[in-house]
Amino acid sequence: EIIKPILRGRDIKRYKVDFADRWLINTHNGYHKADGTYVPPVNVEEYPAIKAHLDQYWPKLVKRHDQGRTPYNLRDCAYMEEFEKEKIVYSEIVHNPQFMLDKDQFYAEATAFLLSGDYLSYLTAMLNSRMVSYAFKTYYAGGGLGDEGYRYKKAFILKLPIPKIPSESQKPFETLVDYIIAAKESGLEEVAAFWEHMVDALVYVLYFEPETGQAGTQIREILSALPALPEQNQKAFLQELTDKYKANAQLDAALTKLYALEEVKTVEAAARR
Repeated sequence: EIIKPILRGRDIKRYKVDFADRWLINTHNGYHKADGTYVPPVNVEEYPAIKAHLDQYWPKLVKRHDQGRTPYNLRDCAYMEEFEKEKIVYSEIVHNPQFMLDKDQFYAEATAFLLSGDYLSYLTAMLNSRMVSYAFKTYYAGGGLGDEGYRYKKAFILKLPIPKIPSESQKPFETLVDYIIAAKESGLEEVAAFWEHMVDALVYVLYFEPETGQAGTQIREILSALPALPEQNQKAFLQELTDKYKANAQLDAALTKLYALEEVKTVEAAARR
């Protein structure tokens, strides 16, 4: 009820979480929900086992400068409700983007960050794509951090030129994100890489639509027809579907034309460096 899984920045990978079995005792200090409802502070007396555990550390608890209404309570957190929602979690300082769509209500400590709101699958795909990564590193990252990589500060992310597209047009991105996450969870790294390649292709079509011409139209049409990820037998489904689409001659020809564009070559060359 009040023991929550928590992520550190190092636990968050690209389309994947490596949960380190760390847990937060969420004795929160009370908060207001978005609808105005007030959730009162956790009364630790109602959880005797937790209170007994925390009492082992009482000398440290009473010295905390960031305690809530009692030494047992956490300090105020205005966005406590956001942890319980579907959201994007990410590491801030990385060499390459590491955004993950979280549907498991993870909490985040100081080195992990979150984005909440609408269109989260679409945004996860865009933020992990080579095109948006190239734009971020080239124009929005403030020069980077040298050997440490790049810092994905919220202020930088908000400036990214993410195309606003209709909900219907976001569906192939949503399907692809489901494929990639499921493939990584199943240990199918080559399968995940193939569908990440398809995400990159769709993103290129979005940014360079006039240049992609008929090839872009074909890529969009083929990937818009992808079936939803089933709830059962996902590993076999993904392997079979991947083999099928790898052998799709029309898709292969369209991708060849797409990756021959000079604009796409520039981004791909930067991604390989």
